[in-house]
Amino acid sequence: MSEDIVSDYFVTLSLDGGKIRFGESGRAWDERGHDMVVVQLPSQPLMFGEWRPRWAANQNDFDVDIVTFGFPRAFIVGSPDPKNRRTVTTSERLTIKELVRALFANAEAKAGVSPFTSRKGKFLGHAHFLPGWVRKADTRVC
Repeated sequence: MSEDIVSDYFVTLSLDGGKIRFGESGRAWDERGHDMVVVQLPSQPLMFGEWRPRWAANQNDFDVDIVTFGFPRAFIVGSPDPKNRRTVTTSERLTIKELVRALFANAEAKAGVSPFTSRKGKFLGHAHFLPGWVRKADTRVC
């Protein structure tokens, strides 16, 4: 592994299956803003994913959607081309889900990250994984 997940700005959580932290929100391949998470599984390079708030009816409170995951670099997060995402095994997918849920449940990790810092709204506590959020190892892309 050439990259390390540790950040000077974001809290990194370490669990048995790997490490996770928030990533910088910023422009990626499409010049649009993307909110990111960064995961490091043992003996593997970093993988980036995109999340977004899922606003409640009151437009203040929210859950989160995990939109896509498995990008090898932050600057291609959000790319619609599935070839730009790494494949993961079933075991890795379950580990990543566990890491994501732990990150969004951790108050220290969310401190300073918008929209968790909102004085009007609150995080309702759920992370939803959208269909196709991850590219499974048994999925062929031609």
